[in-house]
Amino acid sequence: MPETFLIVGCGVFGLSTALELAKQGHKVTALDLYPIPSKWSAANDLNKIIRTEYSDKFYAQLAVEALKSWENDPLYQDVYTKSGRITLSPSSIENQHRLRFEDQGFENLKELGVDVSDIKHLTTGEEIGLMFPGFKDNELGSINARYNPNTGYGHASKSLIKVYEESKRLGVQFIFGSQGHVKEIINQNSIKVESGEVYTVDKILISAGASTGFLINLQNQIKATGLFVTHIQLTSEEYEKYKSIPIFFSAELGYFFPPDPINHQLKIAMTFSDARNSIQDPFDSSNRQSLPRYREEYQNDTFPKDGEYHVKLLLKKLLPELQNHDLIKSKVCWISDTTDSNFLIDKVPGLENVFVACGDSGHGYKFLPNIGKYISGIIQGTEKDQVLKDKWAWRSTNDWSKQLSSRAKRPQIDLNNSIIDWYIEK
Repeated sequence: MPETFLIVGCGVFGLSTALELAKQGHKVTALDLYPIPSKWSAANDLNKIIRTEYSDKFYAQLAVEALKSWENDPLYQDVYTKSGRITLSPSSIENQHRLRFEDQGFENLKELGVDVSDIKHLTTGEEIGLMFPGFKDNELGSINARYNPNTGYGHASKSLIKVYEESKRLGVQFIFGSQGHVKEIINQNSIKVESGEVYTVDKILISAGASTGFLINLQNQIKATGLFVTHIQLTSEEYEKYKSIPIFFSAELGYFFPPDPINHQLKIAMTFSDARNSIQDPFDSSNRQSLPRYREEYQNDTFPKDGEYHVKLLLKKLLPELQNHDLIKSKVCWISDTTDSNFLIDKVPGLENVFVACGDSGHGYKFLPNIGKYISGIIQGTEKDQVLKDKWAWRSTNDWSKQLSSRAKRPQIDLNNSIIDWYIEK
């Protein structure tokens, strides 16, 4: 029978689930403080990597399924670019776990029956320059890298808008502003918003990303991690020169995308350091946890000034002509990390009809076309895949000293407890 659902947070997990439930004929209301693309969503961005290489075969299979939708579904085709991706394997001993991750990811694709014959192993920067003229002046030297031509990137904000418009067409009611800003879960069927209204439905999904910990006691399962992102503006001539480069990814140096075809901006993500924001736990005054703070309130939050050196180093090695460009649209992108990079999608203990979907761990965006199918199955109790349910289950113990993500190896700056010399854009 049709049910009524309330979705709190209109990022990737929330929008994907709203669309799936609407397709099934349910009545869905979706709330967010901001219109789509929500300023609080990690996917409110120029672009995001879509890859299929995973050391965990479960996620590799899920990513292969998602990629088929990006390539073939009319809803996603226009917001996906098959650019290919060069992955530079790390050279330092501290990052050898990343090398194992990449090698296992390649093997998993083969075991899943994916044609990997086009994936090329590269040993010198000269090879990269011969393949892609935009990289002809690179200074990489001897390397260990792979080029996978069968992946690319999603136009992130635009894809959220596409799913939003399709969901609205199918009857999802979206509410923004103070009437969409949830402040409290009253009971298992009701929430209260900033404007004072109370919404009551059959089932509630909290999919507020890194901000989920403001609404639910997540019991140390999630930490909000801030990733530093910036951009450079290319001229029309530079765009023509570099428009055909693939994504370049290095866990040590950072990574960047081909320039955007509309605004000619090239997005750069830094890996020299991450951020946390340690504040009092809303549900435990004796505990502190990392929860996000956003640019709307903290206008100076760009990236620590020493990050400029790392951006210049990355560009000097790959695109030396661009190394002195001014950095623009710099920001902290907040994600919700788990200790093992598994998502957290489950019923909230003690609240029979309240569910949570978060823990993207920086790799959730690519599943925009298919994650809603699985979230809706968990909410409705129809999902039969026990492996999936176990991976995404509410965790009773969480040892952050054993965090598996490569981010665990990076320095972390506490924005609440550190004096930071922020980069000031010109």
